[in-house]
Amino acid sequence: MRRPLSVPERFMWGDGVSPFNGVLTARIKGELTLERLSKAVYRLQEIHPLLCSVIVEDDKGVPFFERSDAPASIPVRVKERQTDDDWIGTSMESWTTVFDGRKQPMMDLVWLRGAGVSELLMTFHHCFCDGRGALRLMNDLLTFLDKPEETVCAPTTLVALDDLIPAHIRKSNGRRIRAYLVAQLIRGFVGASGRRAAPIPRDKDYFIHWRWELESSVRLFETCQRTGVTVNTALCAAFLTAFRTVRGRKAHNRLTCPVDIRKFLPGIEDTLFPIGLSMTLSLSPGASFWDQARDLQQVVSRKVNRLDPYGFLMTMENLHGSVRRIRESLVHGKPRQDCMLSNLGRLNIPWRWSTFELETLYSFTVMGPLGDPTTVVTSTYRERLDFALVSNEIFLPRAEALAIKGEAMDILQKAMV
Repeated sequence: MRRPLSVPERFMWGDGVSPFNGVLTARIKGELTLERLSKAVYRLQEIHPLLCSVIVEDDKGVPFFERSDAPASIPVRVKERQTDDDWIGTSMESWTTVFDGRKQPMMDLVWLRGAGVSELLMTFHHCFCDGRGALRLMNDLLTFLDKPEETVCAPTTLVALDDLIPAHIRKSNGRRIRAYLVAQLIRGFVGASGRRAAPIPRDKDYFIHWRWELESSVRLFETCQRTGVTVNTALCAAFLTAFRTVRGRKAHNRLTCPVDIRKFLPGIEDTLFPIGLSMTLSLSPGASFWDQARDLQQVVSRKVNRLDPYGFLMTMENLHGSVRRIRESLVHGKPRQDCMLSNLGRLNIPWRWSTFELETLYSFTVMGPLGDPTTVVTSTYRERLDFALVSNEIFLPRAEALAIKGEAMDILQKAMV
């Protein structure tokens, strides 16, 4: 396997030294051994080509994923578990892991070893995997941990992004011209964007985690269904309102929601890559929370229908010469939104295995060098909503983040009927 990195992948890869890591954590009830865990990681690496790949550059400095003939093993680190919250601090430590992608796989595993209860923290560089891909990796890892000789279907492997775009679209002069012009607009916007004097210090990053009880989670799901609003839209409305209430004039009334591009491209549902679409949402005035949420739902529906994954990919391929400037803009740029809100929805990974129980999967987190790091990630496992809020003290003081969390949750609790 050898393929060039796309523009989003190159942006996240950056200089190959700065961390841009995602972490997915699973809590397991049962007795594990290092031998079983190491065997499961070995099997995982066997079936996923990107876990056997390194990044090489051609004579023009263009980076490629290239499968190694003798790949290095994925490290498994063992730490003794002291409390139920150790995984939060370990997640933050894992954000700073530097993967030498030119020599080794860009993933490792931490086992927080306890008596009967453990956490497995899967850390990976965001340039090759997103939250959805991490769930595929975790499911495969647990499969091999439970039954080391189990057969698992290998994922679809991309050779080039052009493979995703139908020939009649890729060769259309109209589509090519439009992609070029949109890329030119992006270059102009990047050039005109304001800059901070220096990147924000990463030692000020923080992570706030909380979960809802089963009863409250189910009530929200049922209320959303009755009102014709998705859970994702209700969460967006609640957080936009909370940011405005807590931050006042400093709030932007603007958040970004990533959209899984796999939903629009057939045949790549199991592919590992970090490329995604996105929507920017704002809240209009309304008489009540649900009035605002229903209005926002109409906006979401229109925006989803207008998403153009092929146009997005073609535009991105016109921006290879601007990767450095785009990255600098996002690292040094001034904030233009309140947060990114990513809802992974229901996580369809079994909880009952033959040799252990998966007590819970925590919401995936990611932290990189961005100057606008505030992200809320939500997911649902075993019908319980789980939340992760990550940011930086310089950008959004932790005290304000806690107030926003409290306000958003209070809004949702009061809105449930």
